Amino acid sequence: MLQLGEIVAEKDAKIAHLAPKAEAHDRLMAARGDVCLQDAGRILGRQPNVFVATLLDAGVLFRGAHGKPEPRHDLRERGFFRVRVSDVNGQTYVQTLVSPRGLAWLASQYPATDRQEALDACRTVSTPSVPSPGALSN
Repeated sequence: MLQLGEIVAEKDAKIAHLAPKAEAHDRLMAARGDVCLQDAGRILGRQPNVFVATLLDAGVLFRGAHGKPEPRHDLRERGFFRVRVSDVNGQTYVQTLVSPRGLAWLASQYPATDRQEALDACRTVSTPSVPSPGALSN
């Protein structure tokens, strides 16, 4: 028979495992209405620019005629995304929005990663190599 301490330790481990899932669920439920791609990344616990780049790389999004990320047609039809097009003073603006249903789908397809891992990925991609100050004095 298990000792009381072992039972408590087992339950604590289970709670620690389920806590991130509960937090993600709470964020999903708190999001009301459609949100932009950047906010969807934040809600899902991802670095927004890395999240959008991931969706572009995976083929979920593509660059439309205006150079803005747009979702595949089949994903629009399924109600995961919608595209808002507005015209202001002759300038056309395109914005992709994620529905609550789309947030749930994205959460299942692209689970949150460790925040430090996402930040490290950003630095790896965008940091040019810069010589140290001592190397310039030669």
